[in-house]
Amino acid sequence: MIPMEQYKGARVEVERIAALIRAALTRAGLSEHDVSGVRGVVSRTGRGFVELGSLRAGVAAKLLEALPSIRAEPADETGPTALR
Repeated sequence: MIPMEQYKGARVEVERIAALIRAALTRAGLSEHDVSGVRGVVSRTGRGFVELGSLRAGVAAKLLEALPSIRAEPADETGPTALR
């Protein structure tokens, strides 16, 4: 277990980051419902994580479009998409 103050500090930070991600995705065209699965969690060791939740295929495509520095291209006709 971690001290409560450490947990609270980690929680505040991860919730702030999750809120920024939700806001960015909303600006990119996703609805509030689409981004409702984005949330901050803190493990029992005090490590913060941002969960993105499950995304419908159309929502995932919008998310990919919102990441301009990463281009997705098919690796081949039968293989998975390769990111570069």
